[in-house]
Amino acid sequence: MFDKFSKSALRVVFWARAEAGRSGSEAIEPEHLLLGVLAEDQGESGRAQEREALFWHEVSQRTIPQPRIPFFTPEQVTALRRILDVWPQPDTQLPLTDDMPLAQTTERILMAAQEQPGASLVRPLHILRALVNESAHDVSRVLIANGVTREQIDEQLRGR
Repeated sequence: MFDKFSKSALRVVFWARAEAGRSGSEAIEPEHLLLGVLAEDQGESGRAQEREALFWHEVSQRTIPQPRIPFFTPEQVTALRRILDVWPQPDTQLPLTDDMPLAQTTERILMAAQEQPGASLVRPLHILRALVNESAHDVSRVLIANGVTREQIDEQLRGR
């Protein structure tokens, strides 16, 4: 399933699995995927890549790559994390395992991310777009209510 996933999209799934374990869930749910997208969008891995790119620029004297610009505003991140922190969660924290299953909805979302036109390699924004498109799930409604639109995502995808 993950053959077409970029490193950053795989990190989204990794972060989602960590969030699922932290919350005590027995499966990776769509809300965990959203937390994974937020972590990748705002997280250290992106800043580490920027530092590496700047290092190689100094070594090779090539043009400095464009800095990575997060998709979400700080206000959106705060609002979304606040909403997801009160999402219903089991009382126990489960240990993190490599074989944590995907919930059916999550599996459908990840499959949809792979099937988007022009997505030869799945990136975190493809996962985010699939989350927004999953209108039957609360995560989609939360994203839309917090100003995340398909049009914004598509614009970002065309720009990258």
